[in-house]
Amino acid sequence: KKFLASLDVLENDIVIMDTEAGVEHFGRGIAGECDLIIGIVDPTAESFTLAKKMAVMAAKANKELYFVLNKVESSIESIMKRHLDSQKIIGSIPKDDLIFMQSLEGQKLTKSIPEIDRICNRVIDVS
Repeated sequence: KKFLASLDVLENDIVIMDTEAGVEHFGRGIAGECDLIIGIVDPTAESFTLAKKMAVMAAKANKELYFVLNKVESSIESIMKRHLDSQKIIGSIPKDDLIFMQSLEGQKLTKSIPEIDRICNRVIDVS
């Protein structure tokens, strides 16, 4: 929280902070230091539960919250979207075995993911 509060951010600067999975960062007051919260939602019931908790906590902190669907396959995308406010979904990252294996092995990720560029553009649009 102190680090974020001390950042000297210019008008067109964007700072992205990756926090641990879960909602613990809300209790540490980090949400108060940001303009926008983006939740990454995996295709699990636990992730949907966390997304709902994030929505409640973001609303209490009076912060905008958006979601990115992660590890998405066409067969489950509609199920994932049913669990979230569709207006708050700013993008989807497809499930990819190469990315999974490189991550599992601790290797450098080599594959380009065009969906990431679209998500970044949406973040700029909503912030």
